[in-house]
Amino acid sequence: MKGEDAKDGRKQYAELLSNPAMLAERIDWMLAGNYGFGAMIRARAILSGSERNNKQAQLCMLLAALDCNCKNAMARSAWLKLSVNSMLAVGEAVEKAIAEYQASI
Repeated sequence: MKGEDAKDGRKQYAELLSNPAMLAERIDWMLAGNYGFGAMIRARAILSGSERNNKQAQLCMLLAALDCNCKNAMARSAWLKLSVNSMLAVGEAVEKAIAEYQASI
């Protein structure tokens, strides 16, 4: 990935983080298999993992890679630039998406 592509990916991911409802919708898509079978299996494996894992962070990192073509380090930097209230809103949206998925199975 070239430098400009990586920066574009981080910008796209930052825009996605600024809209928690859209982020939750994309996570729903990922869990439903809209990003492909392999991505669906990986996302579901994250949810079935240990309770000690940070499932929110793992799903967001996977989504950053799949949807925005964003490297993990750049996704973390986009996350760290959010305000505390924005971080909480994203966390709540991801938790809601996880709960909706688990209720549907």
